[in-house]
Order: sequence, then structure tokens, then C-alpha cells
Amino acid sequence: MSLLELRNISKNYANHPACNDISLAIDEGEFFTLLGPSGCGKTTLLRLISGLVKPDNGQIFLAKRNITELAVEKRNIGMVFQNYALFPHFNVFENVAYGLKLKKVSKKTIKAKVAEYLDLVKLTGYDNRKISELSGGEQQRVALARTLITEPSLLLLDEPFSNLDAKLRDKMRVELKSIQRRINITTVFVTHDQSEAFTLSDRIAVLNEGQCIQVGSPSKIYADPANSFVAAFVGETNLFTVQDFPFNYKIAPLSKFVSVRPQHISIQPLPSGKAGDHPGIIVDFKTNGALLEYQIKLKNQLLKVVVLNILENDQRLAIGDSVNVVINPVNIQAFVS
Repeated sequence: MSLLELRNISKNYANHPACNDISLAIDEGEFFTLLGPSGCGKTTLLRLISGLVKPDNGQIFLAKRNITELAVEKRNIGMVFQNYALFPHFNVFENVAYGLKLKKVSKKTIKAKVAEYLDLVKLTGYDNRKISELSGGEQQRVALARTLITEPSLLLLDEPFSNLDAKLRDKMRVELKSIQRRINITTVFVTHDQSEAFTLSDRIAVLNEGQCIQVGSPSKIYADPANSFVAAFVGETNLFTVQDFPFNYKIAPLSKFVSVRPQHISIQPLPSGKAGDHPGIIVDFKTNGALLEYQIKLKNQLLKVVVLNILENDQRLAIGDSVNVVINPVNIQAFVS
């Protein structure tokens, strides 16, 4: 059942459409991600849901209630901002308790609830710590506990991992997903990082230039992108115009672009004097941990090929070697836009 519905939402800034006629339905308990490049409209959409910004057109419903014109404080929506927005002059306990104090909850209840939510975010015993004494990950957890303790109907997260280093980002993703599942709170998450979106999401909406391009599960969006933009933005791909596609395979009529994922291509050594169906030259090579990455020049086009770094793939191929490039036609995707 849908908890949050956006119906034909539009918002313009100086005649520029930040969000253009977007409609979405987000289910109760779902982890839903707004994914797209900078300036695509995802943060504007989050602020429209929160009430910090009013739409020019369209309506927003939360639990079947029209909240389009409702004030921020009356929506029962929690939001964690990119910079966490903690009070530096408050300690951890005071930050987490802030929302309950505004609601004039009893001191006894506040103490119990703060303990409960600090335990939830694995910060038990941090009550008296100053915000300045906390790491970035700990500050993020305090911000999350402060938001969740008021028991909002909906949680909004605006790129909460952007200030963390890569290792801590990975850890916090796992913890956030665990917390979200544990309390089963409907969550709308904004990011430009596809790995975050794929790790966390039940469904993803891909946005670009104020438009919602595609909505679906991570696997659906990756395997069956709606157009060339989604194919290129979600994961790596080799994207060509139909005219430049360096393979002699039949492409669907009216198609303008062709996409092939690097892992869907294989290469075979081509001995001197031998002819291949699709002969190419290795122009670059690097080992990337578990992967071997090749750049192949084929009919004056560059093609990226990725294979697992395992013994059976250690073919001792080097820059300058001739190879035959092999693609199963089922892995070729064609798009009209």
C-alpha cells in the first residue's frame, strides 16, 4: 500500500524546471531512492515532500492525506540533512532529546527514549559527549537518532554519506539499512552515487534535468534501462550511436544508441596472420583488484572490456596485442533516445 504519493509535481526556479510533472507512489516500509546527477531535481523533490518548498503544480499525499499546503512541523516527516544540522552547544543527549522536549514529553520518558534510540544507532554511553568530540559517522548517527526518536511517518535522507570517507560510507550504508529494516520506516533517500542506491534501495527513481526517467528495482534498472542516459549513468557501459557501433550485428529499426556492458564482452588472443570476426588491438590495460580492465581499439572506436582477475583469465595479454572481440547479441541493448 502506498504511504507517499506525488501527483504531477512541478517546481520552477527562474523559469527553469527543477521538477517537471513528476508522479511517484512509494510503498509503506519501502526504501526508495532518488538517483541522478547534480542539478537533476532530486533534492528539490525531497524538499517539496518535507514542506520546505511548495510546488508550483501538483499534489502530495501522505497516508492518503493531502499535505501539499501543510506546514513542515505538521507533516510528521523526519529529515536528515547533508550536514546533519546538529546543535554544537548541546551534547549528544540534548541533541537527541530536542524533538521530544519541544513536544513537552516528560523527563522520565525522554530519558528512556534517548537510551532506546542511542542503542538503536550503536551510541550507548555517548550521552554526555560534545558534538565536536564525535567522528563524522558518529555525528551522522546522532542526527539519525534525533530524527527517529519523534517517530515520524516518513524519513527523508539528503545525501547523508557525502561527508564520510569511502570505508566509513560502506559501513554506514549497512547500518542504515539494518536500522530501516528493524523499525520498518518508509524512507526516501537522495544520492548521486549509484553504488549507494543499489546497496540500499528496494526501488529507485532515476532523475535527469527535472524529469523522472525510470522507476524500478535496482536489478530492473541495471538490466533494462529505459534509455541511453540511464544505461550510461547506472553502471559502466560502452555507449555508441548506431552509426559508430563497431560490430556487424543487426540493430532494431529507429534505434539511435547502442549499449554493451564491459563485462558482457570477451576477448580472445588473435595469433599473427589470423583473421577474427571483430579484430581489435589492446591499447590500455590495468589490474583493478578483482577485475582486469582492457581498452580495445576496434574500427577506430574504443571499447572497455572487464573480466574477473582469476587464473583462467590470465591470458598474458598486453598492450599492442591483437584480439578477437566476442559479444553475445542478447547483451546488446538499443535505444531510440
